[in-house]
Amino acid sequence: MDLFFLRFRSAVAKLVAPLFSFRMKEKAWYGKRDLIELMLHMAVMNGFAEGTANSLRCQGKMPTGETLLDYVKAMTCGEMLADAEAQVDCCVKQLKMKGLRFKNVALAFDWHDEPYYGKPVPGMVGTQPKRGTCYAFSFLTASILTPGRRLVVCIVPLSSREGLSEFVLGLIARIQRRVNRIGYVAFDNGFQSSELIEELQKRRISFILPLRDTVKLERRRRWMRYATRFKYRTEGVEVDVVEAQDAKGRRYFLATNMAASPKRLLRLYKRRWGIETSYRKIGEFLPKTTSRSWVVRVFNFIFACLIYNAWVVLNARATKPLTTIALKLNYIWSFLALMKTEASPG
Repeated sequence: MDLFFLRFRSAVAKLVAPLFSFRMKEKAWYGKRDLIELMLHMAVMNGFAEGTANSLRCQGKMPTGETLLDYVKAMTCGEMLADAEAQVDCCVKQLKMKGLRFKNVALAFDWHDEPYYGKPVPGMVGTQPKRGTCYAFSFLTASILTPGRRLVVCIVPLSSREGLSEFVLGLIARIQRRVNRIGYVAFDNGFQSSELIEELQKRRISFILPLRDTVKLERRRRWMRYATRFKYRTEGVEVDVVEAQDAKGRRYFLATNMAASPKRLLRLYKRRWGIETSYRKIGEFLPKTTSRSWVVRVFNFIFACLIYNAWVVLNARATKPLTTIALKLNYIWSFLALMKTEASPG
């Protein structure tokens, strides 16, 4: 079996163990290691709790999916987020030990919606119709744009989009304690808010935020004629806007407080697009569930983010990176090897 895979498996088990902070029942047939093993298989194979448990039971004792979910439901969202924050700190420390410098880092904010099908339940939010539903469990994340990888440093479940600016500003303050300095923060236009822009300017936090191409903005641009940078007032807040075009001729209006050329600002902004790739990778580690429990949904997403972070840490400075496909294949091979060993006589 691939040695790099074994290192990954060991590192992940150690990383996620504190997330299982619940107390086991007295005289329980299973230990936390069994629950962690079940969750790891669910995450890597994108499986459901009960189906994965049934598959693993041929290897020996294994808790049922219902047992695992009962323990998870006994936790609180606050406990899970606190455990996750401590584990993110561990990832940052390990990356620093590998020589990655967290100075003038680029930071990207986004939210991720996990579609929900069924009757409305607490914790979900309304979304634009997509994939046959208009409901989702939503998560706000902040990622440090490290070279070639995006490390998730904050996770906040959203039960509403109201007060999003306050969440963002609070997370920036927490992240500033982890890194030497934030170079700039990049957003998409879903974060366009006069309150957010005003506070970022007051706190002298460098930012790039694309504005929606409205009639008012177009009139302002025409009035300024050939200016590539001009003042623009939105909801009572004045901000510098830079007009930039990419190689395909697509036009962007970027609100910013950074003194840089349009070409450089656009290049810096486009660095955040890698966060969409990181969401796809997180999705490759996300266990499936039909549970209506908000706690279970939050736990699964946090678990997937921590495994993704472990994958980023282990691949940092690696001469032979471990791809997610190779990871999944190794899990299948290890599972088949154990089945063969169990089936062998004597």
